[in-house]
Amino acid sequence: MRFTAERLIADVTILDLASEQALGDMTTHVADRISGLVGEGRRKFILNFDGVAYLDSSGLGDLATAHKTATQENAKLKLINVPPRVSTLLRTVNLLRVFEIVGSEAEAIRSFQ
Repeated sequence: MRFTAERLIADVTILDLASEQALGDMTTHVADRISGLVGEGRRKFILNFDGVAYLDSSGLGDLATAHKTATQENAKLKLINVPPRVSTLLRTVNLLRVFEIVGSEAEAIRSFQ
C-alpha cells in the first residue's frame, strides 16, 4: 500500500491510498509519511482506503506502525472507505478496537472537532 495523494483540509491531513501487488513492501511509505507529518506538528489524519482492494499481513503490520507513531505523539488516525475484505481482516486479527473506521471523509473531518 502506498499513498497516491496527500490533501490538507483545515488541520486534517488526508492520505489517499492505493494497493499494488507488492502491498506489504509499500505500506512503509504510509508509516514513514505519517511519521514525517507528525514531526511537522500535524496531529489529525485520515487514511482513505478507496483505492485499496487487499491488505496482506505486512501491510497490516505497517498500518499498525503508522497508528502507533500517531498515538505516541497524541495524534489521531482514522480510516475511511475501508473495503469489506480489509474490514474483515481487521476484525479477524482483533484490530477493529485499535482503528477507528468512519463512514465518509466529511464525517471523519467533523469527528475531529
